[in-house]
Amino acid sequence: MLEEKTMLIVRKTSNARKGLNELNGRLLEALGEPVECQWTFPDGNQYGLPTWSRRVRGGYLTIGFKPGFNWTSQTNSKKRRCPILITLEKAVAGMSPLVEVNIPEVADRLINGCFSLDEDRQLWLCHRGNKLTVNQNEKITKNAIHRHFRESLVPAADGDICVKIIPIFALNSDGIKPGLVDFAQKIEALKAPYR
Repeated sequence: MLEEKTMLIVRKTSNARKGLNELNGRLLEALGEPVECQWTFPDGNQYGLPTWSRRVRGGYLTIGFKPGFNWTSQTNSKKRRCPILITLEKAVAGMSPLVEVNIPEVADRLINGCFSLDEDRQLWLCHRGNKLTVNQNEKITKNAIHRHFRESLVPAADGDICVKIIPIFALNSDGIKPGLVDFAQKIEALKAPYR
C-alpha cells in the first residue's frame, strides 16, 4: 500500500515531453532568453546548449537545457534522454555541470531525472538520487545521496513499486529559482568532501 502523500512518477513519453516543454516555458518566463554556451563533461566532451545564468542568493544559478530527447546513452544508442544541467557558477565557455537531471524518453528507473505528479496533480521536476558523478572515475552512491537528502525524500509510485525521490520544484509555481538553487546547494555540499 502506498503512503497517503505519495507522488506519481510520469511514465509516458508524451507526458515527459509535455513536462520538458512546460519546463522550457517556465525557464523563459522566470529567467528570460538563454544564450548558447559550451558545457564540458567529465569525459572531456563538450556540448553547446541554450543556457540561463542569473545572480541568486549571493552567487549564480546557471542552467543548460534544450527540450527534446536529443542525447543518447553511451551504452545503448536506443535510450534517449534530455539533460538539464545545473551549476552555481557564472556561465563561461567550457564550464562543467554540478549536477545533471536527465529526463529519459522512455521511463527508466536507472536514469536520475523524472517528472512526478503530487496529490494536487501538479507536475514536479524530480531527481531519483541513484548516483552522482564526482569525476570520470568516482561516483556517489544512492545510499549516500539518500542519507544526505533524507529530509527532502518523498515516496513515489513508479509503475508497480514505491520508491523515494527528491522533488526539486513544481513547474507551475514561482519556486523555480529557489527550488533549483536549494537542490544545487545541497548537491554542492554533498560533493564537497569528494573534491
